[in-house]
Formats: sequence, structure tokens, C-alpha cells
Amino acid sequence: SGKRPAIELGQRLFFDTRISGDGRFSCGTCHVPERNWTDNRTRGFAAAEVDRNTPTLMNLRLSRSFGWAGSSDTLWGQSIRPMLDKRELGASAAHIAQLVRNDDQLACRYRKTFGEPPSPSDDQAVMVGVAKALAAFQETFETPPTPFDRFRNALARGEPSTYPDAARRGLRTFIASCASC
Repeated sequence: SGKRPAIELGQRLFFDTRISGDGRFSCGTCHVPERNWTDNRTRGFAAAEVDRNTPTLMNLRLSRSFGWAGSSDTLWGQSIRPMLDKRELGASAAHIAQLVRNDDQLACRYRKTFGEPPSPSDDQAVMVGVAKALAAFQETFETPPTPFDRFRNALARGEPSTYPDAARRGLRTFIASCASC
């Protein structure tokens, strides 16, 4: 998490279609940067249609549980599920490990990230490394600060703010009428 080599490896893997079982899809197929890291579909679709829409990956760094049902308490753990799901990337640990081992650039980046080459015999360990790199990249997806964020931060620092009067009135109304729900 937060390490430049892991982020760079994760970014390469995120957009590499070879990570899927049939070589047609990547994480970026459904989590499209220009669409706020989602696909704007009612139901996600890669190898097959899934039961729900593709969630945005924005601000995942701030989350405590991951997946639609909160089935994972780590982002890297959640990153494994779509790689293996037949409806999504439909890969296997062996497929992912072979990809990393056999691609000189990926193997080099893996070694730079984890301090050792991808294990020649432990497919699960390599897949976990890939998931951790994917998580490091996904943790960088943050929404830019809003005018309210800048206002709140200025208040916290004891600085004056240029937050508009109408917005301040709206904030007071929200706190008085809406915030309790």
C-alpha cells in the first residue's frame, strides 16, 4: 500500500487483458477511468452478465469492508474474487502466476515490488502478490476535494474561507433538518 513500485505494477495488471482466462478482459474493462471507475451499466458484464452493477472504485482507501456484501476485510482479498469469477475475468491462480512469471517486464516489476521473483511453484502466493499490487493501484483513486471539503479544511486550520453564503445557509439547513437521518 502506498509504494510506487506496487502501484505501477498494479496499474499495468489492471489494464492487461491477459489477466483474464480468455485474454479478452481486464479490470479496466468494467472499471473504466472515464466513467468514474465503473461501466455505467445496470448489470456488470465481462465474460458474462453479473447480478449487480459494477461499483465505482473511488475512495476505496477509506473503506473498511469490500465487495457488495462486505465479504472481504481487505482490498487485496476482494481483488482476488473477480479474477477467479467465471462471469468476470474467469482466470485461475495458475493462469495469473504463469502470466507474471513468463512476462519479463511483469516478473521484473514483481521482483522490484516484493523483493523477490514470483515463486516458481506457489501459484497462490503469486496471485496474492498480484492482488496486493492491484489494491495498491486502486487505493490511488480519490475524488478531488469539493468546495465543502476546502471550507471544512479551512475551518479546521482556523483560516478564512470563501465558501458562498448560500452554501453556508444550505449547510445550516442540512445540519438542522437532515443530518440526524
